[in-house]
Amino acid sequence: MSEFLPKEVRDALAAAQRAERTSKRHLWVHTDGGKHRAMRIWNTGFSMDRTKCPALRGYVDLYEGSRHLGHCLIVTNRDEGDVRVFEFKRVTSPSDSAPVDFVRPDFAPVALLTDQSEAGT
Repeated sequence: MSEFLPKEVRDALAAAQRAERTSKRHLWVHTDGGKHRAMRIWNTGFSMDRTKCPALRGYVDLYEGSRHLGHCLIVTNRDEGDVRVFEFKRVTSPSDSAPVDFVRPDFAPVALLTDQSEAGT
């Protein structure tokens, strides 16, 4: 049926479908060159509008709004119509603290309490 529609109408429908796919969630891909809007993210990759993104490779950061989803290594990309699909080799989840490179015992103190009577007031 779409082959019977004028080219302008088909282009407008395709643009509306792209806008509808990207408007549901605020997904962003941050690179060294800036930030780009992502359409969809899944376990092994993500997709972007082919007309609005460069061909990315290497490390990128994925965000949903201001929430950091992960640090990813992109190894491949391919075009599927008006969508560019990126696959990752590795995804590292963000953490709030630095990694611990030694074993902490279960009975370790949480904080050091000092004697307040010795503090010269």
